[in-house]
Amino acid sequence: MRIFSKRLSDVTPEDVATIVDTNYPEGETVEYKETLPARQGQDPWIGGGSTVSDYARNKILAEAVAFANAQGGTIILGIRESEDHPRRAVAITPIPRCAELAERIRLQIRDCIEPQLGATQVKEVSLDAQGNGVVVIEIEKSVGAPHRLVTTKECYIRRADRTERMTMREIQESVLLVSAATERFEERFRRVKERCAEHLSSWDQDLRRSSDDAVVPSVGRLIAVAVPVTSGLIVPDVHTSDGIVPAPRDVRLTIGQGQCDCHMFKPYVRRRPIVRGCSWISDSQPMRAAIEVHDNGAVAWIVQWQNRGQDEVLLFGAWTAAFAVNFLTQVQRVRESMGAPDAEYGMDYSLLFSEPPTLIRYGGRSVFNSAGEFENSVLHLPRYSCRDSDHFNQLLKDISRDVFAFAGCVSGDEAFQVVDPPWVSD
Repeated sequence: MRIFSKRLSDVTPEDVATIVDTNYPEGETVEYKETLPARQGQDPWIGGGSTVSDYARNKILAEAVAFANAQGGTIILGIRESEDHPRRAVAITPIPRCAELAERIRLQIRDCIEPQLGATQVKEVSLDAQGNGVVVIEIEKSVGAPHRLVTTKECYIRRADRTERMTMREIQESVLLVSAATERFEERFRRVKERCAEHLSSWDQDLRRSSDDAVVPSVGRLIAVAVPVTSGLIVPDVHTSDGIVPAPRDVRLTIGQGQCDCHMFKPYVRRRPIVRGCSWISDSQPMRAAIEVHDNGAVAWIVQWQNRGQDEVLLFGAWTAAFAVNFLTQVQRVRESMGAPDAEYGMDYSLLFSEPPTLIRYGGRSVFNSAGEFENSVLHLPRYSCRDSDHFNQLLKDISRDVFAFAGCVSGDEAFQVVDPPWVSD
């Protein structure tokens, strides 16, 4: 059970005070540390230094590894606990420069734990004008376990309110469980992608029929598939729920000093139940789309556009980001319908063309410039981890950067912001 009933980004000093007021206990999913651990005396950071000792780093990261290898949990730095058992929160002991410390810990978690942890959040909660406060670290149960701390070469696990080294048997059992979970996860991806392939095959037949022996128009296709990392999630009333109905909308991006409007396809024209899911089709030529939501939370969006009257296939970098904005909004609607708004998803993003396209970069004031040409007509981006919506902006920039990298560009339109993000609730 999470110690906070809200997202970590929304936690306030009052929420931290409530932990102390209620004497919230440590346990399998909660760990307090009054200050940074020190072998002797106090850690240099506490005394105003610019470094965190290796000892403190290893102690904190060992707790993070232990939670990831068990049921997940929360570490709070800056809370003094009682001496009785179970230990309970009794006072707040603010840690200096908590925002800077949170960023340092975030980087250490990334660099010192292998394999890297997926759904991990580190947040400072400042308590005064000097920046003193607490640091909250939320670790999700990992489907990539077992993890180990690079600096000690040890795997840790949480047992009751203690962090201990994993035994060899525990490590072996964890590997077997993860292997089985990974196979189930990949099988869910495979089933959804088979459905996508059926749509593409049908569209290919339509293109051939509509060509009347003339030249088949060049097309571009963008496919996004997202599947929950954990099994057991269910979309209630998937065939009739209004909460999961797609609502594609135009997206405005701020890129540099200008703004770019990206137009989406028209809303769906028909809804059709499928086996354990629901499908929506939009045939607003020259763009068409198919959207599916499955009762296990899987989501798929496919969009096809034609390039009639053009000598080359064009791909607008800003549009790929705008498509992802709408897709992530759909994922968030599905997560909320399942009562799991922060459930981690794996996300695959692909672009398919009849011939290698030219990538177009936004140049400001409605000017678009060629950024480069793709060497291939099939582009499969790396799999992404889709976590809570607080990470959507960074995920969008990662997608944009990867698209431009396929065209041989070091940078492109990734330095953008979404104006009025549709996944933000009013």
